[in-house]
Amino acid sequence: MIADIEGPGAVVRLWTAAIDGRVKMYLDGSKTPLFEGKADVFFRHPYDMFPQIKSINRERFQETVYQRDASYAPIPFAEHLKVIWEGNIKKIHFYQMQVRLYPSETKVVSFTPEDISTYQKMIDKVTSVLLDPDTCLPHRQAQDMIASNEDVQDLPFLLVSGKGVYVGSSSYVLNPNPIPTSWGNWWGEGDEKVFVDDGDLPSLFGTGSEDYYNYSWLSPDIFFFPYCGQPRNDGPGNRGFVANFRWHILDAIVFVENLRFYMELFSHEKTPDLSYARIGYHNARPEITDDHLAIKPEDVRAQHLPEGWKPAPRFGARNSVFYPAVTIIKDKTNTRMEKGGMWAEGKLLVWEPRIAGERKNLIFTVDSSGDKRIYITAALTPRSGIISVFLDGKPLKLSDDSETINLNRPYRTLLRNFAFQEVKMDEGEHTLTLEYKDNTESFGYREIGLDFIWIQDIPERK
Repeated sequence: MIADIEGPGAVVRLWTAAIDGRVKMYLDGSKTPLFEGKADVFFRHPYDMFPQIKSINRERFQETVYQRDASYAPIPFAEHLKVIWEGNIKKIHFYQMQVRLYPSETKVVSFTPEDISTYQKMIDKVTSVLLDPDTCLPHRQAQDMIASNEDVQDLPFLLVSGKGVYVGSSSYVLNPNPIPTSWGNWWGEGDEKVFVDDGDLPSLFGTGSEDYYNYSWLSPDIFFFPYCGQPRNDGPGNRGFVANFRWHILDAIVFVENLRFYMELFSHEKTPDLSYARIGYHNARPEITDDHLAIKPEDVRAQHLPEGWKPAPRFGARNSVFYPAVTIIKDKTNTRMEKGGMWAEGKLLVWEPRIAGERKNLIFTVDSSGDKRIYITAALTPRSGIISVFLDGKPLKLSDDSETINLNRPYRTLLRNFAFQEVKMDEGEHTLTLEYKDNTESFGYREIGLDFIWIQDIPERK
């Protein structure tokens, strides 16, 4: 008799250096052995006795679950385990069997050979991680994800057991969605779900990622406050790199037994190649255990916006036609091209006006007459200046009644949409004129970075 054990429990490790004879294994008082065969096979490769082993990646299983002369193939049992060895006791036989026992009230489902086929995907996933953890183990920074409005995912910020206080969160997202407006490229419709001390339902259940970070309506604004901020949002809209943070100071989340903090990844539309790094900050007692993973090279590799994106006429940009500035500018004097993933089709037209009042004309054609709204998508940089805009020689006002656009932003580079008031336009060719307003004598040449303009049809009002 090798083992005669009351359950619930599981065989968690088998090993032998050399053993002859045969083994019979019975689970839960069955009169028929679940395993009957060579002892050497039982201690080294116990699943190999079952034909279901063919359903999994056996080569990878051999290199991970079977390790040299040991097996870590689990054999759970609900009530009882009996293992009998039959052989010549005078012959060499080295073996070890390790069994883990659980509290009597624990519900354990006993092993059957069909489990190998039933859990084939899970077994293959586990062996992949064991074989190559650097590549296959989940990372704090989830890269090359598919964001979606249908297949919503719960992303863990912190999973922790013990006693402590949750004090803050931060998110850093690479969003490659090509729609140039927040209504369309917003990645954060998802809610936070915070489970405190084994609750079946979230103790805190939010209404959207922007609401958690203390703002609303998927804003691309840059802002900083003592407890929250959005220090980066490349644009246009919420495209590009976006960073948010929030500190829980007066509203710290206290947990005594455990805490599970998730944020849904819920985008306006399906968006491949999105990356989402996040941090959950907490203070805790020394005996705490959490889901921390060592930082791997994949976590810190440089992230880049995809080159050559083209703005898409969907959601807030529906019924729109886009015109790259580089293709519609009439006179390229004092202009240059800047390349980068932030700009549509990877190219930004940069105009360097020499004097106040200098103008550049953009020539474009519309296919139909009617009410339109014109947008300019332009770069905001530390060297940018101020412009006013004319359509076919007449001044255009922005939607907020402003007559000029200040493109200057210290310390950062952004891409933003500027919407003008509705105008009636006839079918055919039109000229959009930009006039430089700054006096540049005291600080050298300014720059005006133009990515594209777009014309949106306004639906007829009934």
